[in-house]
This record gives sequence, structure tokens and C-alpha cells, in this order.
Amino acid sequence: MTTLDEYRSSNIVGDASFVKVDIEGAEMMFLKGAERLFAQKSKPIILMEMALAQTSRFGYSPNDLIGFIAERGPYLFYRIDEVKRRLSVIDGFAPGDIGANVFCVPQTAADRVRAAISEFL
Repeated sequence: MTTLDEYRSSNIVGDASFVKVDIEGAEMMFLKGAERLFAQKSKPIILMEMALAQTSRFGYSPNDLIGFIAERGPYLFYRIDEVKRRLSVIDGFAPGDIGANVFCVPQTAADRVRAAISEFL
């Protein structure tokens, strides 16, 4: 196993504009090994599963993921409600909330992304 930062150092890989992360609770390990994503000139949009059942097995919560990303730059977070087919802006999850799939959108891309997803807001 290797981190994304190590892989990018060993291979010719350009900047990422979109990253999908659904690794059954190991999302925080991924983020800690992907610091170069946040050092890019244009930070990526991240679609990440933030599920309490999975994260708690690894000793952290979905809010820790939001906090980690927010510390690395101004991001907006959109919770995906698959049942109602809606997106809602969130700052975090209420205690005991089971979590959700979340779009993490850099503030610099917010207007462009908001226009693209406006029918779901």
C-alpha cells in the first residue's frame, strides 16, 4: 500500500480536479496521505462517503473529515440525500447522524459548481 502523495512523487501525474473517495472508513488515512491535493493551485472537488458506522471503526467521525478538509482551504460541503434526490449545504453532522455522501467543493469553484447542480439544491 502507498499514499497518493508517494504515488504522485514516483509517477508523472498532473493535478487532480475531482477525487472520489469511498474506502469503507479509511478516508482519513487517504486524506493524510494526500496533502499534495490541497497544495495544488486549484484544489479538487472531492466526493467522499462520510459514514459514521465505518469511520467509528477507525476511531474518528464524519465531522473529523469535514474539519480536516476545511483546515486545508475554504470548502463548501454538500450533503447528498439519495432518497429525496437533493443536495443541502452543511457545516457538519449532528451528534449521532449516520453520515452521508458529501461533495466537498473549493470556494473558488463554488459558483461554477452551484450553477451545474442548481436543480438539486
